[in-house]
Amino acid sequence: MIELPGKGPLPPVLFIHGLAAKCIDFDRVMMRLASNCQGLRAIDLPGHGWSDTPKDGMSQGPFLEMLTHASDTFFDRPHHVVGSSLGGLMGVRLAHHCPEKILSLSLIAPAGTMCTQEELDTILTNFNVERFSAALNFVDACMGENPPIRRLMALAMQTRITRPSVQSLLAHFSPEWLLEPEEISSITPPVLLYWGLKDGILTPPSLHYYRAHLPKGSHIYTCPSEGHAPWLDGPMMDGSRTFIQPLIEFWRAL
Repeated sequence: MIELPGKGPLPPVLFIHGLAAKCIDFDRVMMRLASNCQGLRAIDLPGHGWSDTPKDGMSQGPFLEMLTHASDTFFDRPHHVVGSSLGGLMGVRLAHHCPEKILSLSLIAPAGTMCTQEELDTILTNFNVERFSAALNFVDACMGENPPIRRLMALAMQTRITRPSVQSLLAHFSPEWLLEPEEISSITPPVLLYWGLKDGILTPPSLHYYRAHLPKGSHIYTCPSEGHAPWLDGPMMDGSRTFIQPLIEFWRAL
């Protein structure tokens, strides 16, 4: 976990990263938000970053237990929650667990759309990065604009994705993890759906699924130039300046 005190008037924020990512990926986003928010935290999902691999394996149970523990530990006051990809799916589950502790839910290209095992396997194929060329393709699929350090990013993703805990999660990820339409439509905190239209990991059908099932009044923000992790877009991997603006506008309007 990383934590940053804030100096602004907006309530505190909790970030939940995606599959094979780390909490540290949000460091520049958090630094840019510090002057706007009362505090910021980003947590590592089980088997990711600095987090240990659960003794019971990389099943859905330990992920939900970790979120329950996080809400009991950190939510001394209501928070805005930002979840990216798998973290978006987990954010939806967290919003159902403790809606009274969540002021809003910002879903950044969230995973979790209901599909068949065959369709899910097609998505997970993106994470087969043993060959370096496949790792480069993964970076290209994630980014709206490929940075000059594309090859270094590919090497980093190979290291992250081939971690045994992440491989175990990929092997056990099944439609049982996914969100039924009713789970999405019954979210009670206000929702922002943020989607980069250059996302090559989660394609337009996933966006359309969320559009169709989110509660009425949810805010939808799409950007034609951004990818799966928009805060990392751009030549210097720092799209955080533009990424935070829709979040701040959403929070201020609540």
